[in-house]
Amino acid sequence: MIKLQWQQSLLAIAISSAAMNVIAQDYIVNAGPSDFTGVQSSLNFTGGFTSLQAEPDFILGHSLFADSVTNNATIQVYTDGARPLALVDSSITGSVVNAGTLKTNGALSSGLTLINTLVGGDVKNTGTINTLGRQFDNNGNKAAALNLRDSGIGGNLENSGQIYANGGGSIGVDFSGTQENLIKGGIINSGSISVGGTDSIGLNVRSAKINGSIKNSSLIGATGDGAIGVVVADSQVGEITNAGNINVNAADRVSADPSVVGVYLRNVKGLDANGNAVDLTLNNTRTISSAGVGIKVDDADSVVVIKSSSLGAITGKTAAIEGNGHTILNMAGGNITGDLVGLDQINISTIGRFTSSKIDAASMNLANNSTAYLTAAGTKLTGDLNVSSGAKVDMQLSDETVATNPYLEVGGTAVFAANSSVTVSSKANAFNPTNAGVEYTLLKAGALTDEGMKVASNSYLLDVKSYVVNGNTVKAVVAAKSDDDIGNIENPEEPGSETGNGNTGGEAGGNSAGNTGGEAGGNTGGNTGNEAGGNTAGNTGGEAGSNTAGGQSQNGATGALLAMKNSVLGQLDTSDPVYQALANASTREEVARIAQQLTPEVNGGGSRAAVTGQNIVNNAISNRVSGLRSGMSSGDTFKEAGVWVQALSNQGDQDQRGGVDGYESNSAGIAVGVDDKINDQTTVGVAYSYMNTNVTSDSGDKTEVQGSAFTLYGSYELGNWFADASLSAGKNDNDSKRYIVGTQAKGSYDSDVLSASLLGGYDFRFDNLVVEPRVGARYTNVKIDSYREHGSSAALSIGAQRFEVGEFGAGVRIAGDFPVGMGNLEPEATLMAWHDVIGDKVSSTSSYVLGGNPFVTSGASPVRDSYEATVGATYKVGAVTVGANYGYQTKTDFEGNTVTGRVRYDF
Repeated sequence: MIKLQWQQSLLAIAISSAAMNVIAQDYIVNAGPSDFTGVQSSLNFTGGFTSLQAEPDFILGHSLFADSVTNNATIQVYTDGARPLALVDSSITGSVVNAGTLKTNGALSSGLTLINTLVGGDVKNTGTINTLGRQFDNNGNKAAALNLRDSGIGGNLENSGQIYANGGGSIGVDFSGTQENLIKGGIINSGSISVGGTDSIGLNVRSAKINGSIKNSSLIGATGDGAIGVVVADSQVGEITNAGNINVNAADRVSADPSVVGVYLRNVKGLDANGNAVDLTLNNTRTISSAGVGIKVDDADSVVVIKSSSLGAITGKTAAIEGNGHTILNMAGGNITGDLVGLDQINISTIGRFTSSKIDAASMNLANNSTAYLTAAGTKLTGDLNVSSGAKVDMQLSDETVATNPYLEVGGTAVFAANSSVTVSSKANAFNPTNAGVEYTLLKAGALTDEGMKVASNSYLLDVKSYVVNGNTVKAVVAAKSDDDIGNIENPEEPGSETGNGNTGGEAGGNSAGNTGGEAGGNTGGNTGNEAGGNTAGNTGGEAGSNTAGGQSQNGATGALLAMKNSVLGQLDTSDPVYQALANASTREEVARIAQQLTPEVNGGGSRAAVTGQNIVNNAISNRVSGLRSGMSSGDTFKEAGVWVQALSNQGDQDQRGGVDGYESNSAGIAVGVDDKINDQTTVGVAYSYMNTNVTSDSGDKTEVQGSAFTLYGSYELGNWFADASLSAGKNDNDSKRYIVGTQAKGSYDSDVLSASLLGGYDFRFDNLVVEPRVGARYTNVKIDSYREHGSSAALSIGAQRFEVGEFGAGVRIAGDFPVGMGNLEPEATLMAWHDVIGDKVSSTSSYVLGGNPFVTSGASPVRDSYEATVGATYKVGAVTVGANYGYQTKTDFEGNTVTGRVRYDF
């Protein structure tokens, strides 16, 4: 009836509604239960009511003809058969919306109910529906939180709110009946559907035709014996898409339960754009997880095409997929965890990851340049394996892998095209670096066609020493790369050791030549030991020098990598992002990029922030005392005390140097001070400054530095000669974030700053102008406390550091004094060149929090020469002085900009 009379029914409703003089009705549910029949413009329910009476129907629309029905009320009905809002034998031209709360507790209760009802628009839940109680009677009839039976919808069936149902046989959303139910749009869940109880179902679709798609972009969850997330049976639907999470658990939420299913399909056809029946497509871009079967196809004839994308995951403790012999799995990424049963084809276009002991499929087909990752040793593929050119079958080895048993057993024929390969990767740090390695049986097939395959390592940290294709079997000797095999990851042409001592080699080599060989053996990995030690003893010395010390004392990214490989990697879970990145890195370049992320930041952004901040404060104070020197141009001598405040801002940009990432820094702060002329020649003062600096490295790492400092300063004049000096002490709070292949290591630590500066020169005075040639010296010492990072498996314990800058400089300052308005305007410009005589390089000694040898990481060689230019102006009116300066700092690959604004009051 619904399908045949759909358009006619809605047309009749529209004509009837237009012919009658009806108005919208707002009903406040506080008045109690009510029935609505006949023609209504629209119904809107507000207020709140809780019913404990035996009457199950609170709001009942029977033979109702209305434009729309909207519930904004809170209706709670606690009785068997409760139906807070029900529409029976009704027709609605617009939409039916629950934006309020519908709650029940009782056998056979339902929240929002539509029976034999037509809706021209959408049926929506944007609020909350919560049903609790026994959900089936002796006849097997079931009720649901959102219950639609023998009904039709012209738009969509949507849930963007919260739906809960709990009890035996409970259903979250039920769209079913005794005849074909029609939805012209689709079923869309962007909210939450959660059910619990024996045989509970999250979304139940039966005997339906859905022209659009069934799409979940949020959560559908079910818990209980026989629970099912989504059921689609005896229906037609455009397609099914899961872009959210479908999670189904056993009653105890832990155990495996074969009766539990994520998505259950029976006798379902797809629909094309013209409404023609086609094979059903199920797209999975997120997670389908079940304590039993992930996806189950339960009829003998339907063809179901399951498509998985890069973020898709299908998991089942009993089986990931149970097909019907016609099910096709197409993988463009994603993970399968659990057995695969009853599949026709598995087609991999890009990547497919399998943790399955059984793959029951007629064929597994890898397209050109695709990869099938297998993580379970002893996987059995019942059908054929076809590997195209450039494609790979990767096998993840571990300590538990039995070398003599086939990792992959193919029941049919395995065909490897030219330039295809079998690769190995490591599930854990499972292999000792031995020369012989371990021979593994990687593949055994019923028949094997080799058109030019190869066996290689898919991890740079593993090495395939040799392999053989013999009949229907593929075997390979696999070993972990030793430290010497890996060598210097940053500079492959350099020897594998930097500081190996070779003493063991020297002792074995003999008293004279052996000792010489031992001393040199560390530097060249033992080769010199072989040359100097003689034929027999020297060989021993060479081997011992390499194995004992060579590669164990590497620094920088290589040291970080070797410490990770030798001491940390074996402790990590295989799902850890750091482990995944290293285990799957197949080239030196990939490993080198990861190794760089393992090291601490040594671009000097944090320590330079402390130095720059102190220089900004010192320059601000220098500008202050320069303006106080007597007879500058006006001839005034200020003997009064004064208080001043300066706002400070700086931006710096360091480019990459010497292979070390650059950074950007942004600083803002304030300085306040008070000073006085104690005599005509001498000014003394004290200042407090606060600076906040954010440093962002090119790698994305971030450091925030918050520092406070106290400064004593003074100026002395003797005729036209002057000398300015300052001494500062400060403390910084530092918070760092390092981004390491998908993880974040955080650290918090303190640093202390000591700084001293001295500036002297001579004033050449003209009518309204002063020219000051000047020379200066400044020194800054930054001591950084040791600290431990957290938040990543690659977190470091970083030792204390010290960084020094000692500079001599020379330049000139030009200042004027001109009467303007009621005061005097004093423009000025300064140019200085500085040379760092210390040339300290940023360096840190680190080790992993999880263990391993320490390693030293050093920054780029410092640029010793730098230049600073400043322009600004000061305006004085009586006792008040205001001013602003702009400063520019530059050196090779670096530039900075500083802006200060100041106010002073003399009293």
